[in-house]
Amino acid sequence: LLDTNGDGRWTTDDARVHFGQKGDIPVVGDWTGDGIDKIGVYRQGQWIFDTNNDRTLDAADKVFELGGAEDLPVVGDVDGDGIDDAGLYRDVESPAVREARK
Repeated sequence: LLDTNGDGRWTTDDARVHFGQKGDIPVVGDWTGDGIDKIGVYRQGQWIFDTNNDRTLDAADKVFELGGAEDLPVVGDVDGDGIDDAGLYRDVESPAVREARK
């Protein structure tokens, strides 16, 4: 559910969007640098960004792998180029991290 009119309430003027699937973690960011935040999802290491802002998963969207099932997504313009970047929060005590250190 997107509060597209920005009034802080759910009304019939707002948008109901189906993007991703059950279990996905929603993410939001300006994936293209046009100043408009767009929706996306993180799915156990797979990122899907709605780069064309049509709020529909289609061939124009950006899909890539970064991370794994135990990671949590973080988003921000970490390099200052005006485009939000994907990042990960990883618990350093997780079994996957301990295994990777071996």
